[in-house]
Amino acid sequence: MALLIRGLSGVYPAGLLPNHAHDDCHQLVYAERGMMSFVTPGERWLLPPGRALWIPRGVAHQLEVRRPAALRLLYLAPSAEALTGWRRCRVVDVTPLLRELILHCAGLPVPQGPDSPEERLVRVLLDQVAASTQAPVNLPEPSDPRALRLAQIMRDEPADRHPLEMLAHRAGASARTLQRLFAEETGMPIGEWRSRLRLLMALERLAGGESVAMAAYAMGYDNASSFIAAFRGLFGDTPRRYLARS
Repeated sequence: MALLIRGLSGVYPAGLLPNHAHDDCHQLVYAERGMMSFVTPGERWLLPPGRALWIPRGVAHQLEVRRPAALRLLYLAPSAEALTGWRRCRVVDVTPLLRELILHCAGLPVPQGPDSPEERLVRVLLDQVAASTQAPVNLPEPSDPRALRLAQIMRDEPADRHPLEMLAHRAGASARTLQRLFAEETGMPIGEWRSRLRLLMALERLAGGESVAMAAYAMGYDNASSFIAAFRGLFGDTPRRYLARS
């Protein structure tokens, strides 16, 4: 079987693609322009422009597009050796070389002959994906109903500054119980989870054209400087430079 089953290019309108899975192939989704979010079992993924999401075969996922977004989509055979160990989704930073490989492979004819120039090019692409830096744009979701209620409260009110004890009361559990649930089910303390949620929500606003100051204020930060410091701590760069890499 050829490594590349097919490639697609297109603009997705704003909307929701219902939950589905592909049992016969892996997917590599490259966000060329615009912002997309994916929901997989137990996790949410934000796909900023200039990044690519690996979706292993059989993983159910739901796609949400808030504004029209351009993407390149590669459907890859299960025998994509370079990435067979990737059994869960990953978002990777796309280098200029990887970007050109994705754009070119999305237009390749299918199928490719064994050891043909086209198949060798797909192998180079897979090697580049495997060597790429992972982007911290995922947020694990708790499964306990009480923890889920708290997560939704924090998502609906990202700028809220009430102490955890008050939010826990609204969620129907003690703060101690919720701390334990988040640690067990997401691998993060609530404070770290909440901070990443705010930064991911801010990133979505920034990608939509909102200023750093407005995004910081909407997420409850006192000033832009503290927001930029937190952003750099997670993403390794300032908001302006991070988005400029797109």
